[in-house]
Amino acid sequence: MPVKIIESPKVEPVSLDELKRHLRIVHDDEDDTLLTYLKSATRYAESTLTWRSFVERELELTLDGFQDEIRLPRPPLQEVVSVKYFDKGNTEQTVDTDVYIVDTDSEPGRVIRANGKQWPTDLRQINAVKIRYKAGYETFTGTVNVTNGEDDPFVNVSWVSGDKFDTGWKISQRIIINDKAHKISTITDEENLTIQEDAEDELSNVNYSVNFVPAEIKQGVLILAGHFFEVREPVIIGTSVMTVPFTVEALLMPWRAWGGEAK
Repeated sequence: MPVKIIESPKVEPVSLDELKRHLRIVHDDEDDTLLTYLKSATRYAESTLTWRSFVERELELTLDGFQDEIRLPRPPLQEVVSVKYFDKGNTEQTVDTDVYIVDTDSEPGRVIRANGKQWPTDLRQINAVKIRYKAGYETFTGTVNVTNGEDDPFVNVSWVSGDKFDTGWKISQRIIINDKAHKISTITDEENLTIQEDAEDELSNVNYSVNFVPAEIKQGVLILAGHFFEVREPVIIGTSVMTVPFTVEALLMPWRAWGGEAK
């Protein structure tokens, strides 16, 4: 049941700035190294510890044939893009959407044959079925305008383009603006909010991103990336052998998506 990444995530579940704050690093000398460890920690947490997709991506599941119920690895499932197959003549065909039902509530998500419908049977012998789908926690990206009034204790952020602000966001959630993480102080409406005053004044139109990856997963990734940074060898001579910190497993294992692994 191989799963291929068609479109990789555009952002990480936590930012480089958040990792540097976690490690109390104030210089930029090791940014490239930190980013490498951050990505490695994220992929390990996804593929080995939780069997999840943390940030939005497009995946493709390949099967030899159809099943009444097909589980899609690496939840959470957002949507199914297409269900295709190769017939015995090795020609790609698309399955009509009324033939199947998509279940995005279950974890892992499922594609189920609809009642009274039949899957195509004219299939090539191997790797005949290709299901493309989007998985990962919801992520907002776009451009915002950042200003700070003369007597205003907060920095005002207003939506410019991309995904609009969502009033479901929470106070104290972090928003990444101009590659730096800032806590949300107040949510005014769907297009305006304020953040704590540690942002530069008058940033004008800059990129932003916010994701809804659970806080425990983000914390686990931060701790694991910090562990990779501080302990750069698998074994340290003169001390006991070190493994993945227990805190990481305690944070991430409850989020393991049983049945969500890509075998």
